[in-house]
Amino acid sequence: MGRNLPFRFLRNSLGLLVLATGLAYGQTPELPPREVNLCDLLRNPNPYDGQRIRVSGEANRDFEDFTLHGAGCGSQVAHRIWLQYGDEKTNAGAEVGHRFIQAEPLIKDGAYEFFAQVVSQQRLLAPDLKPCNGPQCHYYRVSATFTGRFFAGVEPGRASGTKTFVGFGHGDCCHLLVIEQISDVRSERTQVPVGGQFQCSTETWTPASLAGDPNQMFATIGKHWGDDAGQGTMNGTGSWIAPDLLTSFVVETVTPTDKKSSDPKTVVTRQRCRAVENFGPRPLTEPVVCESRQWLWPEDRQAAKDLQQSVTMGHDPWRLELRTTSRNAVEDAHKKWGLLPASPHLVDSCGNPVIDDGQSAECGWSSPDGMHTFLVRLHKFDYLKRFGGHWENVIWTATEVDGSFCHAEGEKQ
Repeated sequence: MGRNLPFRFLRNSLGLLVLATGLAYGQTPELPPREVNLCDLLRNPNPYDGQRIRVSGEANRDFEDFTLHGAGCGSQVAHRIWLQYGDEKTNAGAEVGHRFIQAEPLIKDGAYEFFAQVVSQQRLLAPDLKPCNGPQCHYYRVSATFTGRFFAGVEPGRASGTKTFVGFGHGDCCHLLVIEQISDVRSERTQVPVGGQFQCSTETWTPASLAGDPNQMFATIGKHWGDDAGQGTMNGTGSWIAPDLLTSFVVETVTPTDKKSSDPKTVVTRQRCRAVENFGPRPLTEPVVCESRQWLWPEDRQAAKDLQQSVTMGHDPWRLELRTTSRNAVEDAHKKWGLLPASPHLVDSCGNPVIDDGQSAECGWSSPDGMHTFLVRLHKFDYLKRFGGHWENVIWTATEVDGSFCHAEGEKQ
C-alpha cells in the first residue's frame, strides 16, 4: 500500500488542481458554437441571444456600416446584424437591456487578414468625380463564415418596456455579433471600374405618371432610354445606379414656379458616363488594392512664426493662398510617405474658411481617374496675427493630410 501512495497522491493532487482552476475562473467548459442559418437567425434571434454561434453571409463595410444583411431573407426580416471584431473597443452597444457586452478574443489568421483587406476596398470617386459611397462602390462582394457571440436587440413591446427597437451599431440599427474567428472567405469581383477617365452627360424626362413600386418604376425609366434597369442598386424610390456606375437615374418631384400650374410634376434625370479614349479603366480581371495614409503636422509655434515673418518680408507669398498651400501639402505628404509624386492633374475643391479661434479650412484633391483622394486640413493661427496684421496677411498652415489610394495589384505607387 505504501508503494502506491505517491501515485495516489499525485493523481489526487492533479484532480484538485483541475477543480481549483475551474473554481478560480468560475467557468464551465465552453460549448461548441451553434450552427445557424442567417435567415433563420434574423427571423428568430432571441433563442441565440448571448450564445456562441457560427453563421455565414455577405458582409458590407462602409461608412457607419459593418453588417451582415439578409437581402434574400424576405420582408419578415426587419434588422441586420452589426459586426464587431472581438478585440475592438467600441461603443457599438456597450449596454442594451441592462446587459454588458464582453469582448471576445479574435483569431488574426490568414482568413482574417484577407477579409479585413478585401471587404473595405471600394472606388473612392464615381466616374463623375463625386464621392462614391455605399455597397454599389465596392470592388468585391465578400462572404464568409463568422464564429462569435451573438446578442439580440430588444424588440419594442410590453415585455421589454421599450417603444422602439433598441439595438447595436449605428443608430441602434441591428443585432450584434462579436467576432472570434472568420473562415471560408469568398470574394467576387463586381463591375465597378478600376481607374479610367470619363465624360458624363445628363438628360431629363417628365413622365405623365410612374408606378409606385420601385422595381416597376425604374424598369419603366430604363425602357424609356433603352437601359437595362434589372440589375443595379436602388436608393428607395429616389435613385438607381447601374453595377458599372456608368448609368444612373434620379427621380425628383418638382413644384412649378409658374403660377398657371401649381401641380407638382415628376422629373427623371439620367446621367450617362463614357470612358475617354485612351484613358479607359483597367480590366476587371486585375486584382485591386486600397490603402490609407495620414500625415499630421508636429505643431511648432516657433517655426510657424519664422515662416510668417518670412512671408511678411515678401518671401513665399503662396503661403497666403489656400489652394496653393494645400496642393503643396499633398506633394510634401507624398515625399514623407515615400510615394511617387502626386499626379500633376489633380482636381481640387476648397471650402470656405471657418472662423473659430483663428481660421480653418479643408481642401479636397483627387486624381482624374478617381483612384487617389486627399483631404487637407489647414489653419490660420490666431497667434500669428500680430505678425501679419490682418487675417488676409496670415499664412495658411497645413495641419493634416489624409490620403486614400487604390491601384491594380503590383502597380507601383
